[in-house]
Amino acid sequence: YLENKTDEASNQLRFMSNTISDFSNFLSLKKEKESFFIVDEIHRVISLIQDSFTFFSITLEVTYDENHLLRNYKGELSHVIFNLLNNAKDAFSKKQVKNAIININIKKEGNNILVLIEDNAGGVDPNIAKKIFEPYFSTKENGLGIGLYMSKKIIEESILGKLSYSKKEKGAQFCVLVPLSLSS
Repeated sequence: YLENKTDEASNQLRFMSNTISDFSNFLSLKKEKESFFIVDEIHRVISLIQDSFTFFSITLEVTYDENHLLRNYKGELSHVIFNLLNNAKDAFSKKQVKNAIININIKKEGNNILVLIEDNAGGVDPNIAKKIFEPYFSTKENGLGIGLYMSKKIIEESILGKLSYSKKEKGAQFCVLVPLSLSS
């Protein structure tokens, strides 16, 4: 029994390690930068998941100062936004929050765009908040613990921005800082 469980654990660790290697290789591929409007792209991501948010009665509100033009890796940024929104949806579902709301605020700050994604799902337990970007750390029952880890890697290594978390009065806030344009 012990050998069987040890083999299972080793196989799971090998799988997770290969998954992170695959993602890292994905990030190192030569990609083309694209010009895109940030608000339009966020609305496109929302349209992909709107039905599940409607099903869970989650309200999404988007505010912005302007629909800024970016020159960066659109696909990677969209992936991160998608992941953050899905994590918020999972938190609402797990905690059975009534009047669930996600506010997305987009604004220019210097030569960067800030995308603030804030929910009212209670936030991350302060005892584990420092671990949420670590590989293999998950608060989900069957989570692999690579979603936020890879999101941070994408933002910081590919997009050359920053991804951070802070606890707010009613929930979590993720801040995605993205340069308006990547240097060539």
